[in-house]
Amino acid sequence: MGIGKMVKGMKTIVRKKTAKGGSAKAPAPGFSSIVEESAHLLVPAGSESDAFHKDVFYNPAMRLNRSLSSLALGAFIREGLLEKPAVLDGLAATGARGIRYALENETGKVVFVDANPAAIPVLKKNIAKNKLAGKAKAVGDDLNAFLCKSWEKFDFVELDPFGSPVFFLNNAIRCVSQKGILSVTATDLAKLCGKEQATCIRHYSSKPMRCPFSHELALRILIKKVVEAAAVHDVAAVPLFSFYHGHALKAFFTCERRPQEASGLLGQIAFAVLCRKCFHRGIEKFPPGKCPNCGAKTDCAGPLWAGETTRVGLSAKLIELNRKRNYADSKAIGKILEAINGENGLPPLFYDLHELSEKLSNHSPKTSEFVKKLRDAGFEAGATHYSPTGVKTNAPIGEMERLLAK
Repeated sequence: MGIGKMVKGMKTIVRKKTAKGGSAKAPAPGFSSIVEESAHLLVPAGSESDAFHKDVFYNPAMRLNRSLSSLALGAFIREGLLEKPAVLDGLAATGARGIRYALENETGKVVFVDANPAAIPVLKKNIAKNKLAGKAKAVGDDLNAFLCKSWEKFDFVELDPFGSPVFFLNNAIRCVSQKGILSVTATDLAKLCGKEQATCIRHYSSKPMRCPFSHELALRILIKKVVEAAAVHDVAAVPLFSFYHGHALKAFFTCERRPQEASGLLGQIAFAVLCRKCFHRGIEKFPPGKCPNCGAKTDCAGPLWAGETTRVGLSAKLIELNRKRNYADSKAIGKILEAINGENGLPPLFYDLHELSEKLSNHSPKTSEFVKKLRDAGFEAGATHYSPTGVKTNAPIGEMERLLAK
Protein backbone atom coordinates (compact mmCIF):
# COMPACT_ATOMS: atom_id res chain seq x y z
CA MET A 1 0.00 0.00 0.00
CA GLY A 2 1.32 3.46 -0.88
CA ILE A 3 2.09 6.03 1.78
CA GLY A 4 -0.55 8.39 0.39
CA LYS A 5 -3.33 5.80 0.80
CA MET A 6 -1.98 4.64 4.13
CA VAL A 7 -2.30 8.01 5.84
CA LYS A 8 -5.00 9.70 3.75
CA GLY A 9 -7.45 11.65 5.86
CA MET A 10 -6.38 10.11 9.15
CA LYS A 11 -6.79 12.38 12.17
CA THR A 12 -6.13 12.08 15.88
CA ILE A 13 -9.33 10.63 17.28
CA VAL A 14 -10.22 8.97 20.59
CA ARG A 15 -11.52 5.43 20.10
CA LYS A 16 -12.09 3.90 23.57
CA LYS A 17 -10.78 3.81 27.10
CA THR A 18 -8.98 0.77 28.42
CA ALA A 19 -10.29 -1.22 31.32
CA LYS A 20 -9.35 0.18 34.69
CA GLY A 21 -7.07 -1.56 37.14
CA GLY A 22 -3.79 -3.38 36.55
CA SER A 23 -0.50 -4.08 38.27
CA ALA A 24 2.28 -1.60 38.94
CA LYS A 25 3.94 -2.63 35.69
CA ALA A 26 0.78 -2.19 33.63
CA PRO A 27 -0.35 1.16 32.24
CA ALA A 28 -2.23 3.33 34.70
CA PRO A 29 -6.05 3.35 34.44
CA GLY A 30 -7.66 5.84 32.12
CA PHE A 31 -5.96 5.23 28.79
CA SER A 32 -7.56 5.64 25.39
CA SER A 33 -6.92 4.28 21.91
CA ILE A 34 -6.44 6.94 19.24
CA VAL A 35 -5.40 7.12 15.62
CA GLU A 36 -2.80 9.71 14.61
CA GLU A 37 -2.30 9.48 10.88
CA SER A 38 -0.84 5.97 10.28
CA ALA A 39 -0.29 5.16 13.98
CA HIS A 40 -2.74 3.41 16.33
CA LEU A 41 -1.77 4.47 19.83
CA LEU A 42 -2.60 3.84 23.46
CA VAL A 43 -2.43 7.26 25.16
CA PRO A 44 -3.59 8.74 28.48
CA ALA A 45 -7.26 9.69 28.36
CA GLY A 46 -7.78 13.43 28.48
CA SER A 47 -4.46 14.26 26.81
CA GLU A 48 -6.28 16.56 24.41
CA SER A 49 -7.27 18.85 27.30
CA ASP A 50 -4.28 18.32 29.62
CA ALA A 51 -1.17 16.67 28.22
CA PHE A 52 1.15 17.68 31.05
CA HIS A 53 -0.15 15.87 34.14
CA LYS A 54 -0.37 12.28 32.93
CA ASP A 55 1.60 9.16 33.84
CA VAL A 56 2.87 8.96 30.25
CA PHE A 57 3.30 12.04 28.06
CA TYR A 58 1.38 12.46 24.82
CA ASN A 59 0.67 15.91 23.38
CA PRO A 60 -1.89 15.91 20.52
CA ALA A 61 -1.01 19.56 19.79
CA MET A 62 2.34 18.30 18.45
CA ARG A 63 0.67 16.25 15.71
CA LEU A 64 1.60 18.78 13.03
CA ASN A 65 5.18 18.84 14.29
CA ARG A 66 5.32 15.04 14.11
CA SER A 67 3.84 15.09 10.61
CA LEU A 68 6.40 17.63 9.40
CA SER A 69 9.14 15.55 11.01
CA SER A 70 7.98 12.38 9.29
CA LEU A 71 7.87 14.26 5.99
CA ALA A 72 11.44 15.40 6.62
CA LEU A 73 12.64 11.84 7.24
CA GLY A 74 10.82 10.73 4.08
CA ALA A 75 12.50 13.50 2.07
CA PHE A 76 15.94 12.61 3.46
CA ILE A 77 15.42 9.00 2.34
CA ARG A 78 14.15 10.05 -1.09
CA GLU A 79 17.14 12.34 -1.56
CA GLY A 80 19.54 9.49 -0.79
CA LEU A 81 20.79 11.00 2.46
CA LEU A 82 19.60 7.89 4.31
CA GLU A 83 18.78 4.31 3.32
CA LYS A 84 16.56 2.22 5.60
CA PRO A 85 17.93 4.12 8.60
CA ALA A 86 18.25 2.63 12.06
CA VAL A 87 16.18 5.03 14.20
CA LEU A 88 16.58 5.94 17.86
CA ASP A 89 13.53 7.59 19.41
CA GLY A 90 15.01 8.99 22.60
CA LEU A 91 12.58 10.22 25.29
CA ALA A 92 9.90 8.23 23.47
CA ALA A 93 6.94 8.37 25.94
CA THR A 94 4.04 6.68 24.06
CA GLY A 95 6.27 6.26 20.99
CA ALA A 96 4.04 8.34 18.73
CA ARG A 97 6.90 9.95 16.84
CA GLY A 98 9.04 6.84 16.35
CA ILE A 99 6.08 4.67 15.40
CA ARG A 100 5.05 7.15 12.74
CA TYR A 101 8.62 7.30 11.45
CA ALA A 102 8.57 3.50 11.03
CA LEU A 103 5.10 3.24 9.49
CA GLU A 104 5.32 6.18 7.10
CA ASN A 105 8.90 5.72 5.89
CA GLU A 106 11.23 2.95 4.77
CA THR A 107 13.21 2.58 7.99
CA GLY A 108 15.29 -0.18 9.50
CA LYS A 109 15.05 -1.04 13.19
CA VAL A 110 13.61 1.44 15.67
CA VAL A 111 14.72 1.65 19.31
CA PHE A 112 12.52 3.49 21.79
CA VAL A 113 14.09 4.76 25.04
CA ASP A 114 12.36 6.26 28.05
CA ALA A 115 13.30 6.52 31.73
CA ASN A 116 9.66 6.57 32.89
CA PRO A 117 8.72 3.05 34.11
CA ALA A 118 5.07 3.73 33.28
CA ALA A 119 5.96 4.41 29.64
CA ILE A 120 7.58 1.04 28.88
CA PRO A 121 4.44 -1.17 29.00
CA VAL A 122 2.63 1.46 26.94
CA LEU A 123 5.46 1.52 24.41
CA LYS A 124 5.44 -2.27 24.15
CA LYS A 125 1.67 -2.31 23.57
CA ASN A 126 1.97 0.39 20.93
CA ILE A 127 4.79 -1.45 19.17
CA ALA A 128 2.65 -4.61 19.07
CA LYS A 129 -0.50 -2.72 18.11
CA ASN A 130 1.26 -1.27 15.06
CA LYS A 131 2.81 -4.64 14.08
CA LEU A 132 6.38 -3.44 14.61
CA ALA A 133 7.46 -6.18 17.00
CA GLY A 134 9.91 -7.59 14.46
CA LYS A 135 11.80 -4.32 13.98
CA ALA A 136 11.25 -2.28 17.14
CA LYS A 137 12.05 -2.57 20.84
CA ALA A 138 11.45 -0.50 23.98
CA VAL A 139 14.25 0.16 26.47
CA GLY A 140 13.62 1.47 29.96
CA ASP A 141 16.62 3.65 30.74
CA ASP A 142 17.79 7.20 31.21
CA LEU A 143 18.63 8.43 27.72
CA ASN A 144 22.09 9.74 28.62
CA ALA A 145 22.89 6.48 30.39
CA PHE A 146 21.70 4.48 27.38
CA LEU A 147 23.75 6.60 24.97
CA CYS A 148 26.87 6.30 27.13
CA LYS A 149 26.55 2.50 27.43
CA SER A 150 25.64 1.89 23.81
CA TRP A 151 28.30 0.98 21.26
CA GLU A 152 25.59 1.08 18.62
CA LYS A 153 25.36 3.86 16.05
CA PHE A 154 22.03 5.12 14.72
CA ASP A 155 21.40 6.68 11.33
CA PHE A 156 18.60 8.89 12.67
CA VAL A 157 18.61 10.06 16.28
CA GLU A 158 15.49 11.80 17.61
CA LEU A 159 15.71 14.16 20.61
CA ASP A 160 12.23 15.34 21.55
CA PRO A 161 12.43 16.35 25.22
CA PHE A 162 10.05 18.27 27.42
CA GLY A 163 11.98 21.55 27.43
CA SER A 164 15.58 21.84 26.31
CA PRO A 165 17.60 19.25 24.34
CA VAL A 166 20.97 20.63 25.48
CA PHE A 167 21.39 18.05 28.25
CA PHE A 168 21.46 15.20 25.71
CA LEU A 169 23.39 16.72 22.79
CA ASN A 170 26.93 15.53 23.53
CA ASN A 171 25.96 11.90 24.03
CA ALA A 172 23.50 11.92 21.13
CA ILE A 173 26.14 13.24 18.72
CA ARG A 174 28.44 10.37 19.70
CA CYS A 175 25.77 7.85 18.68
CA VAL A 176 24.88 9.32 15.27
CA SER A 177 26.41 7.24 12.48
CA GLN A 178 28.74 8.79 9.89
CA LYS A 179 26.52 10.87 7.58
CA GLY A 180 23.60 10.15 9.90
CA ILE A 181 20.98 12.72 10.92
CA LEU A 182 20.28 14.29 14.30
CA SER A 183 16.73 15.56 14.87
CA VAL A 184 16.34 18.07 17.72
CA THR A 185 13.22 19.61 19.27
CA ALA A 186 13.20 22.49 21.78
CA THR A 187 10.10 23.67 23.64
CA ASP A 188 11.85 25.94 26.16
CA LEU A 189 10.87 29.07 24.24
CA ALA A 190 10.54 31.24 27.36
CA LYS A 191 14.31 31.20 27.79
CA LEU A 192 15.19 31.13 24.08
CA CYS A 193 12.93 34.11 23.33
CA GLY A 194 14.30 36.27 26.13
CA LYS A 195 11.88 35.98 29.05
CA GLU A 196 14.42 33.90 31.02
CA GLN A 197 17.61 35.47 29.71
CA ALA A 198 19.98 34.19 32.41
CA THR A 199 18.83 30.59 31.92
CA CYS A 200 19.30 30.86 28.16
CA ILE A 201 22.84 32.13 28.66
CA ARG A 202 23.60 29.20 31.01
CA HIS A 203 22.06 26.50 28.83
CA TYR A 204 22.84 27.78 25.33
CA SER A 205 25.82 30.12 25.92
CA SER A 206 23.89 32.80 24.03
CA LYS A 207 22.01 35.94 24.92
CA PRO A 208 18.39 35.97 23.66
CA MET A 209 16.42 39.12 22.81
CA ARG A 210 12.75 39.99 23.18
CA CYS A 211 11.61 41.51 19.90
CA PRO A 212 9.15 40.81 17.04
CA PHE A 213 11.57 38.29 15.46
CA SER A 214 12.54 36.53 18.70
CA HIS A 215 11.37 33.11 17.41
CA GLU A 216 13.82 33.30 14.52
CA LEU A 217 16.57 34.26 16.96
CA ALA A 218 15.57 31.32 19.16
CA LEU A 219 15.86 28.86 16.28
CA ARG A 220 19.25 30.29 15.29
CA ILE A 221 20.48 30.02 18.91
CA LEU A 222 19.38 26.37 18.99
CA ILE A 223 21.16 25.61 15.71
CA LYS A 224 24.31 27.36 16.96
CA LYS A 225 24.29 25.22 20.09
CA VAL A 226 24.08 21.98 18.08
CA VAL A 227 26.80 23.10 15.64
CA GLU A 228 29.12 23.95 18.56
CA ALA A 229 28.38 20.73 20.46
CA ALA A 230 29.11 18.66 17.35
CA ALA A 231 32.34 20.54 16.61
CA VAL A 232 33.72 19.46 20.01
CA HIS A 233 33.59 15.90 18.62
CA ASP A 234 35.09 16.98 15.26
CA VAL A 235 31.65 16.47 13.72
CA ALA A 236 30.23 18.86 11.14
CA ALA A 237 26.51 19.26 11.95
CA VAL A 238 24.99 20.94 8.90
CA PRO A 239 21.39 22.23 9.16
CA LEU A 240 19.13 20.44 6.68
CA PHE A 241 15.64 21.58 7.62
CA SER A 242 14.41 23.79 10.46
CA PHE A 243 11.12 25.34 11.47
CA TYR A 244 9.16 27.02 14.24
CA HIS A 245 5.53 26.18 14.96
CA GLY A 246 3.33 26.68 18.00
CA HIS A 247 5.48 26.32 21.09
CA ALA A 248 8.31 24.33 19.53
CA LEU A 249 11.44 24.66 17.44
CA LYS A 250 12.66 21.78 15.28
CA ALA A 251 15.97 21.33 13.46
CA PHE A 252 17.56 18.45 11.54
CA PHE A 253 21.31 18.13 10.98
CA THR A 254 23.41 15.84 8.85
CA CYS A 255 26.38 14.74 10.94
CA GLU A 256 29.74 13.77 9.51
CA ARG A 257 33.16 13.50 11.14
CA ARG A 258 34.98 16.24 9.22
CA PRO A 259 37.03 18.49 11.55
CA GLN A 260 37.85 21.14 8.93
CA GLU A 261 34.22 21.47 7.86
CA ALA A 262 33.21 21.69 11.53
CA SER A 263 35.61 24.62 11.90
CA GLY A 264 34.12 26.25 8.81
CA LEU A 265 30.62 25.99 10.26
CA LEU A 266 31.78 27.82 13.37
CA GLY A 267 32.66 30.69 11.04
CA GLN A 268 28.93 31.12 10.35
CA ILE A 269 28.24 32.05 13.97
CA ALA A 270 27.67 35.74 14.63
CA PHE A 271 25.38 38.22 16.43
CA ALA A 272 22.00 39.71 15.56
CA VAL A 273 21.85 43.48 16.01
CA LEU A 274 18.69 45.59 16.41
CA CYS A 275 18.18 49.34 16.65
CA ARG A 276 14.90 49.93 18.47
CA LYS A 277 14.87 53.56 17.37
CA CYS A 278 15.03 53.28 13.57
CA PHE A 279 14.33 49.49 13.27
CA HIS A 280 17.58 48.72 11.47
CA ARG A 281 18.64 45.10 11.98
CA GLY A 282 21.36 42.84 10.70
CA ILE A 283 24.01 40.23 11.37
CA GLU A 284 27.43 41.31 12.63
CA LYS A 285 30.48 39.30 13.61
CA PHE A 286 30.77 41.53 16.66
CA PRO A 287 28.00 43.87 17.94
CA PRO A 288 28.86 47.45 16.89
CA GLY A 289 27.23 49.11 19.92
CA LYS A 290 25.87 51.97 17.79
CA CYS A 291 23.42 51.77 14.92
CA PRO A 292 25.14 52.30 11.54
CA ASN A 293 21.91 53.89 10.29
CA CYS A 294 21.03 56.43 13.00
CA GLY A 295 23.79 56.23 15.61
CA ALA A 296 21.51 55.13 18.45
CA LYS A 297 22.52 52.42 20.91
CA THR A 298 21.76 48.92 19.62
CA ASP A 299 20.59 45.73 21.30
CA CYS A 300 21.98 42.34 20.31
CA ALA A 301 21.37 38.59 20.56
CA GLY A 302 23.82 35.77 20.20
CA PRO A 303 26.10 34.29 19.33
CA LEU A 304 23.79 32.47 16.94
CA TRP A 305 23.70 30.68 13.58
CA ALA A 306 23.81 33.20 10.72
CA GLY A 307 23.64 30.80 7.77
CA GLU A 308 20.75 29.09 5.98
CA THR A 309 18.44 27.19 8.33
CA THR A 310 17.09 24.92 5.54
CA ARG A 311 19.06 23.45 2.66
CA VAL A 312 18.15 25.15 -0.62
CA GLY A 313 15.80 22.96 -2.65
CA LEU A 314 14.82 20.64 0.20
CA SER A 315 11.63 22.48 1.13
CA ALA A 316 10.36 22.00 -2.46
CA LYS A 317 10.81 18.23 -2.00
CA LEU A 318 8.87 18.42 1.27
CA ILE A 319 6.05 20.33 -0.45
CA GLU A 320 5.79 17.60 -3.09
CA LEU A 321 5.79 14.81 -0.50
CA ASN A 322 3.21 16.62 1.64
CA ARG A 323 0.78 16.66 -1.30
CA LYS A 324 1.15 12.91 -1.72
CA ARG A 325 0.66 12.00 1.93
CA ASN A 326 -2.42 14.14 2.48
CA TYR A 327 -2.09 14.40 6.25
CA ALA A 328 -4.90 15.84 8.37
CA ASP A 329 -2.75 18.98 8.73
CA SER A 330 -1.54 19.00 5.11
CA LYS A 331 -3.02 22.44 4.34
CA ALA A 332 -1.31 24.10 7.32
CA ILE A 333 1.90 22.17 6.61
CA GLY A 334 1.80 23.32 2.99
CA LYS A 335 1.61 26.97 4.04
CA ILE A 336 4.57 26.56 6.39
CA LEU A 337 6.65 24.82 3.74
CA GLU A 338 5.80 27.38 1.04
CA ALA A 339 6.93 30.18 3.37
CA ILE A 340 10.14 28.33 4.28
CA ASN A 341 10.80 27.74 0.58
CA GLY A 342 10.41 31.48 -0.05
CA GLU A 343 12.87 32.33 2.74
CA ASN A 344 15.81 30.60 1.04
CA GLY A 345 18.42 33.10 -0.08
CA LEU A 346 16.91 36.01 1.86
CA PRO A 347 18.82 37.76 4.67
CA PRO A 348 18.39 36.56 8.25
CA LEU A 349 15.94 38.45 10.51
CA PHE A 350 12.55 39.68 9.40
CA TYR A 351 10.49 42.83 9.82
CA ASP A 352 7.01 42.83 11.35
CA LEU A 353 4.66 44.92 9.22
CA HIS A 354 2.41 45.81 12.16
CA GLU A 355 5.36 47.22 14.11
CA LEU A 356 6.70 49.16 11.10
CA SER A 357 3.27 50.53 10.19
CA GLU A 358 2.57 51.65 13.75
CA LYS A 359 5.85 53.55 14.05
CA LEU A 360 6.63 54.62 10.49
CA SER A 361 3.28 54.91 8.73
CA ASN A 362 -0.47 54.91 9.25
CA HIS A 363 -0.87 52.41 6.43
CA SER A 364 -0.64 48.66 7.10
CA PRO A 365 -0.61 46.72 3.81
CA LYS A 366 -1.11 43.00 3.42
CA THR A 367 2.10 41.01 3.61
CA SER A 368 1.79 39.83 0.00
CA GLU A 369 1.17 43.41 -1.21
CA PHE A 370 4.23 44.77 0.55
CA VAL A 371 6.42 41.92 -0.69
CA LYS A 372 5.32 42.79 -4.22
CA LYS A 373 6.11 46.48 -3.66
CA LEU A 374 9.61 45.59 -2.48
CA ARG A 375 10.22 43.31 -5.45
CA ASP A 376 8.87 45.89 -7.90
CA ALA A 377 11.33 48.37 -6.40
CA GLY A 378 14.19 46.00 -7.22
CA PHE A 379 14.73 44.41 -3.80
CA GLU A 380 14.72 40.78 -2.73
CA ALA A 381 11.73 40.07 -0.49
CA GLY A 382 9.53 37.29 0.78
CA ALA A 383 7.16 36.25 3.53
CA THR A 384 8.34 34.16 6.47
CA HIS A 385 6.90 31.15 8.29
CA TYR A 386 7.69 32.73 11.68
CA SER A 387 4.85 35.25 11.43
CA PRO A 388 1.96 35.97 9.04
CA THR A 389 2.94 39.67 9.10
CA GLY A 390 6.68 39.06 8.77
CA VAL A 391 8.74 40.12 5.74
CA LYS A 392 12.36 39.25 4.91
CA THR A 393 14.15 41.64 2.59
CA ASN A 394 17.49 43.20 1.72
CA ALA A 395 15.86 46.65 1.44
CA PRO A 396 17.25 49.30 3.84
CA ILE A 397 14.87 50.63 6.45
CA GLY A 398 14.60 54.01 4.69
CA GLU A 399 13.29 52.36 1.52
CA MET A 400 10.81 50.33 3.50
CA GLU A 401 9.50 53.50 5.14
CA ARG A 402 9.15 55.16 1.74
CA LEU A 403 7.23 52.21 0.31
CA LEU A 404 4.97 51.98 3.34
CA ALA A 405 3.98 55.62 2.85
CA LYS A 406 2.80 54.96 -0.72
